Amino acid sequence: MNRYQFEDQISDYLENKLSIPKRKIFEDYIEANPECRELVDSVRTTVDTVNSMKAVSVSSRFMDGLKQKIESEKNKPEKLSIYGNTYFGFTPFNAGVFSLALIGFIWMGFNLLPDFESQNSSFTAGKTQHVKIQKPVHSPAMLSPTNENQLAATKNDDKIDSTTIREKRLQKPYSMDGKATFVKDK
Repeated sequence: MNRYQFEDQISDYLENKLSIPKRKIFEDYIEANPECRELVDSVRTTVDTVNSMKAVSVSSRFMDGLKQKIESEKNKPEKLSIYGNTYFGFTPFNAGVFSLALIGFIWMGFNLLPDFESQNSSFTAGKTQHVKIQKPVHSPAMLSPTNENQLAATKNDDKIDSTTIREKRLQKPYSMDGKATFVKDK
């Protein structure tokens, strides 16, 4: 038995309408699940409370008045929305604004994407100018490409770092001997 079958059979169990085999299965399920026992006890208490209540007396005109109220509610005209018709949940004005914004976003998206069909990009405003880059004729780096010691700029022209590549490779790392005191050396 599962929980759904159990809940369907609670009222039949309390009213003694279950057959003996089904009643036995139901009671075994209650024994195995204490929270189900609490649920049956709660339903039993609720039924006993409702049965012990006094009957309420009403006037003879109560049913007629109730029927009239129900009929008047049925015949009452529905309130129309103050906004009138809606399109997909939007008022006409908001639907127009939303449509314009959507069209604007789509238009912007198409204009920002590059044109893959032609060689020119759609980012430029007209024809693109093709610039041909020529190899410099008198570049110091191009004079002797196999010389490792020569930089792109000569030593005289470069005031910032005049160290050649070979000199940088051969330099010893900076020594910290006697210049730094570490915590564990104290």
